Amino acid sequence: MPSQMDRSVPEFALLFEANPLPMLVFDRATLAILEANEAAVRQYGWTREELLALNLADIRRPEDRPRMYRNASQPAGAVRDRGVCPHVTRAGDVLQVLVTVSDIDFTGRPARLALCRDVTVELRTQAAQRFLAEASAALASSLDLDATLREIAVLAVPSLADFCTVYLADATGHVQQVAGAHRDPDRAALLQQAARTFAPELDDPLSAVARVIRTGRAELTPSTPAGALLSEAPGEEFRRIVADLAPTSAIVAPLTGSRGAIGALTFAQAESGRRFAAPDLELATELGRRAGMAVENARLFRAAHEELEN
Repeated sequence: MPSQMDRSVPEFALLFEANPLPMLVFDRATLAILEANEAAVRQYGWTREELLALNLADIRRPEDRPRMYRNASQPAGAVRDRGVCPHVTRAGDVLQVLVTVSDIDFTGRPARLALCRDVTVELRTQAAQRFLAEASAALASSLDLDATLREIAVLAVPSLADFCTVYLADATGHVQQVAGAHRDPDRAALLQQAARTFAPELDDPLSAVARVIRTGRAELTPSTPAGALLSEAPGEEFRRIVADLAPTSAIVAPLTGSRGAIGALTFAQAESGRRFAAPDLELATELGRRAGMAVENARLFRAAHEELEN
């Protein structure tokens, strides 16, 4: 890329406009966006005209802007890797973007060319692999059933969810919450209250927990409007608990044993403001599979131990 960019030359269209990687040009002094290629338009969701009316700060979170201003004041030279930075799309989604910048002259103005590659999925995949490896090691560390059930809930909080509950179904069709964890220790008592007030039957048509155990298929609610879950909450006491927990996004995944679902895991986002997406559903489902096998192993160990004692 030459140090002087001119939209009229064919090389500009080839190297910038037709580049498959998202690229922005912004004014070094004002941080106004001066140019954006088609890949950047697709990545951020604004039209090209809308992007050219924005400042670089408009695609950054408020808490990230001080660092952005510090970086902007430093010379980039020929090429400089800025590392991974959170960028915000028109829809409000936060992307993890690998940014590489170079100082250029843009139609006579000191400017900076930024290559902005979205690595959100890549980083999420790496984090998921690390999480599952750590989860497998933790679940294999004990054959005590109660300890295993507690560990399942603790593993998910806060890395995957703001709070998590574990349900088991028995041979008579009763479903009972057996463990729970919340990122806020002061609110963990609400999960214990929920366990005492909510115990659905396996054939309950309104219970997502019972439905997931019956079907063996995980369910994702990416965004839950305030109060939407209250209509499904049985009983005044349980509705109060759900309102206090204030879930905004939820996943219910089967706890899968060798012969099908033996229970369910519920994951919920609340005060963190995070939202679940399809990759989170896959991660929760895989955790449910590994956790289900750990529960079965712990049950077998308990049964063998009780048989020896008798």
